[in-house]
Amino acid sequence: MEHGQSLFGVAVAAMLVLHRLRLPAFGGLLVGGALAGLGGFGILTGVEDIREVAEISVILLLFTIGLEFSLARLRYIRRPVLIGGTLQVGVTLAAAFIVLVMLGDSITRALLFGAVAALSSTAIVLRMLSDCGELDARMAG
Repeated sequence: MEHGQSLFGVAVAAMLVLHRLRLPAFGGLLVGGALAGLGGFGILTGVEDIREVAEISVILLLFTIGLEFSLARLRYIRRPVLIGGTLQVGVTLAAAFIVLVMLGDSITRALLFGAVAALSSTAIVLRMLSDCGELDARMAG
């Protein structure tokens, strides 16, 4: 990919802006990716460029989420994670789906973007909880 430096610059700038607004810097990567695409600055113009960045992004996202949890810790909080996680992903996916269908998008694209929004929001919420020191907080109940 020949525009790697431009993409990196856009992502860093977006992360800095979100950090200044006291929002998770991780969201800056999502904003940077959107700005770099065809609808933004057009840094990523070809399908191969977009596919390459998407693959790297998914790997980094899964790595980031994997760093947050150990298996022993996940066993300890499995019930709230299963219930809360399922609700969060389901509600986010449904909300994005409904909005996109109402705006005239196809059902297939609405499902795809709903799933992307649900997974992205999960990563952002995890990062926010981590930044606030809430991942290790004891749960009531």
